[in-house]
Amino acid sequence: MKKHQSQLCVEISSMIQIGEKEIIQKIFATDLYIYMEIADKQFIYLPDKGQYFIDKIRNQLKKTDMSVQIGQFKQIKQMIGELFIQETFTEHDDRHIQIKNSDLSSIHLKIEVDIMTFKRLEETVFHSFGLFQSETQPTFIQLQSNEVIKSLHTIFTISGQTQESTTKLIDIKILENPDVYDYYLEWEITS
Repeated sequence: MKKHQSQLCVEISSMIQIGEKEIIQKIFATDLYIYMEIADKQFIYLPDKGQYFIDKIRNQLKKTDMSVQIGQFKQIKQMIGELFIQETFTEHDDRHIQIKNSDLSSIHLKIEVDIMTFKRLEETVFHSFGLFQSETQPTFIQLQSNEVIKSLHTIFTISGQTQESTTKLIDIKILENPDVYDYYLEWEITS
């Protein structure tokens, strides 16, 4: 028997659109780790250890240094300033959140997000992964452990330049074979 074996895996597929560019993101959330494919790259998130780039040539997990992005986003968060949040519930108990900052700020931010619940998602480390990623995002959207973002539309304006991005959930499902990516847990970890 293998040393590590996932008991549950939820596959979350999303489409990210930034300008004309479309990127498919796949997240496989297990009870042990998160495996993610985005822009032809693969990453694994290990709770209490961090995020790693999967180097398939060397069969290694290389620690991703997030310190530069975290530093940049700390500065951006200070420039964004106070956020105004409005939350409503839909008839399916989904949540709709609108976030914007003061018009007096040098950076303008508008976010619309739809959040849905998914049964058994709370049994995975997906919530822990969201908390880990929050340091590299302009705002932190508080999700419950069984919630996933259905759609996210962000308009970010700094020095007259506007960047707009949209993320839409394509599919979410429980995989029959939860341990399909477990072999990465046996790979050597390098810094």
